[in-house]
Amino acid sequence: MAESREHLFSQCDYFRQLFHDLLGRFSFMPRDWDDGLKWAIDVFGKKGTKAGNGRIIWQSLISYAWRERCIRLFEGKSRSIEGLRKVIRSEVLMLLQEEEAAEFWI
Repeated sequence: MAESREHLFSQCDYFRQLFHDLLGRFSFMPRDWDDGLKWAIDVFGKKGTKAGNGRIIWQSLISYAWRERCIRLFEGKSRSIEGLRKVIRSEVLMLLQEEEAAEFWI
């Protein structure tokens, strides 16, 4: 199967494990891209800190998963799930701190 967002959401064990590790507290595993996107809009499309934080995690997960796919495909390199999870968590924490600081000053 060609690499695509459908592949990531429905057939890629690497992505599914990463999704579970980062968003497992919501007890949801998308069947495909449309299912995942609808869920994210329903859960994170609201106002409030929790929804905002969820959006940051969701966006980071999608962005880094796609970057990992490109690195594997075009550079022949890869990271472990644990390694990528640490990168995403670090990015999310940094973004949340920036957001908190911005809310303080704006």
